[in-house]
Amino acid sequence: MEQRDAAVAAHWLPFPAGRELHEAAPMYYRGQYHFFYQYNPKGVVWNKIAWGHAVSPDLVHWRHLPVAMVPDQWYDINGVLTGSATMLPNGTVILLYTGNSDTFMQVQCLALPADPTDPLLRTWTKHPANPVIFPPPGIGDRDFRDPMAAWFDKSDNTWRTIIGSKDDHGHAGIALMYKTKDFIKYELIPNPVHRVEGTGMWECIDLYPVSGGSNSPEEVIYVMKASVNDEWHDYYALGRFHAEANRWTPMDPEADVGIGMRVDWGKFYASTSFYDPVKQRRVSWGFVGETDSPNTDIAKGWASLQGFQGK
Repeated sequence: MEQRDAAVAAHWLPFPAGRELHEAAPMYYRGQYHFFYQYNPKGVVWNKIAWGHAVSPDLVHWRHLPVAMVPDQWYDINGVLTGSATMLPNGTVILLYTGNSDTFMQVQCLALPADPTDPLLRTWTKHPANPVIFPPPGIGDRDFRDPMAAWFDKSDNTWRTIIGSKDDHGHAGIALMYKTKDFIKYELIPNPVHRVEGTGMWECIDLYPVSGGSNSPEEVIYVMKASVNDEWHDYYALGRFHAEANRWTPMDPEADVGIGMRVDWGKFYASTSFYDPVKQRRVSWGFVGETDSPNTDIAKGWASLQGFQGK
């Protein structure tokens, strides 16, 4: 995982008129910033979500591309929900996303570029092994979503991703970590990476380092961020990540995830982040749900904005 400063400055992204926009999965690839986002091509309300796709050379000027993925398989027929983009060392791009299945069970799915030579990655193929992860025992079928961008763990040569959930025994928000060597077969690492009682369902979890010394991994400070579905706000906290123990520990338990610091005090939710190699910074994107009524959205022909924060 890259070690960079946290994002601080806010910007805004335009989007296609006449549609609804929600959570995003961003990345930088071959000179373009790619922005994948939850998108309803047929209306301004949340329904049968697809993945929209736009590219930009500078995060200011955007070109909208054809829809990347639509809900057309049993495992995502009720929505291609939030996911992430991971670039492997050989240049291969992996998309992991949550499929809202025919029974509304939330499952994790894999997609690959249909044409790897296309620098704009305009078409995508869903892997025949889908779904690659089902909800584990003890987790509600509809409480298992939003795989984080994967990172490589040298200790056992596996890729790691985090998925948000909750434990209804205590209404605790939890972060579950999985590891894989091929992005097809996954192993759930025992015990949540972190949990906070009473915070409810965690969505769009993020974990990344922001500061620390070079002498020991124990000195590195990590941000853990979760979108708390109970109240539709993004919270974060600072702490230390112990990879071998699969545990993130807050520096201040009184300011833990979901009960301490907010990412933004306005309507900013379901943020995800990526490392910007051009300006060597971390950029965070978030869904901005306006205060307009559904009838107003229908009248104006569009709903929602996408905001991003970067240093």
